[in-house]
Amino acid sequence: MKFIRISINEFKALLNRACESYYGHKYDFEDTAAIIQWLEIHDLMGIINFLGITDVNPKKLNLTPVLLKDNKKRFVFDNQKHSLMHTGSIITDMTLAKCHQDNICHSNINNTLQPIVILPSLIKCSQYGYYAKAWWAEPEKNLLYLASINPNEMYPNYSTIKINNSILNNKSELDLICSKDSINSIESYLKIPPLSQKGKVTREILACEFKQRFNEKITSGLYIETAQYTRLLYIADQILVEASEQSRLGAGE
Repeated sequence: MKFIRISINEFKALLNRACESYYGHKYDFEDTAAIIQWLEIHDLMGIINFLGITDVNPKKLNLTPVLLKDNKKRFVFDNQKHSLMHTGSIITDMTLAKCHQDNICHSNINNTLQPIVILPSLIKCSQYGYYAKAWWAEPEKNLLYLASINPNEMYPNYSTIKINNSILNNKSELDLICSKDSINSIESYLKIPPLSQKGKVTREILACEFKQRFNEKITSGLYIETAQYTRLLYIADQILVEASEQSRLGAGE
């Protein structure tokens, strides 16, 4: 397997071009590029997640999540089986707005793909001075994913826990809570026994480890599989179109 080494700044420029080409100006392509970059820098497969959704043309789809319920302190969304990479910023911004109004907002997001994308959104909640938690499950693997952050912190804590999938039936596919005050344990929301037993944790990334991963990439750059890099270049190059008489009209004005 071959890799190419690229600096973070070069990677950012490539992603901006690729996302502008892919999304056009119908969506905030720079925001999406920043999400992909964050995930890739912190070893959470940003490129793979992005390339995994590029077989669908977003310019021909309505990628806005459907708001099913808008109650005090609560939203329920139907993400219509789209990636959270398309809709995570919208959902997070709406959750933040209601949290600002009601001091807390619990958003349930159903029919969503790639829930890992919620991690950088937690940082946005923290930057506004709020506590935030998110969790989702893979029942077929008996896994529950948890992430949390406190106000004014740079990184969340993230863990994967082995759990009996029977207790996860009829739960939302992704939950996001943003609160002015400290948030209760998610067990109280899931109505399950405490999950604090260390033996059940199969993976854990602390905030300090996220920071260490970032510092390493700043120093050494990113190593990207050549095949992935080639695909990103191909997508980015679609932004360039062949010159025509129409495209030349007004050129140089």
